[in-house]
Amino acid sequence: MEDPIDRANCRNSDPELFENEWLYDQALALCQTCPVRLWCLQRVDPIRGFFDGVAGGSIWLDGKVKSDHRTNPKDPALMTYLKTRRNSQNRNNQ
Repeated sequence: MEDPIDRANCRNSDPELFENEWLYDQALALCQTCPVRLWCLQRVDPIRGFFDGVAGGSIWLDGKVKSDHRTNPKDPALMTYLKTRRNSQNRNNQ
């Protein structure tokens, strides 16, 4: 079975690209056409880890999507990830 990382646009990129604010535009450009954005979000799980950086095509600050002209709040991968996290939190709170 193929590992999703093998299809990721960033597979050969330096991780610094996704953690350094000055490089976010380059990271977002890679993410824009990446076929595994949802997988990336699930792997990084930025909400749980209070992540700062770029993951799944969005900019994150303290585990929250940063409102920024570069982040698309209607990105299907982002919407699916956020819905999954909300559902998971709701189940845990019951």
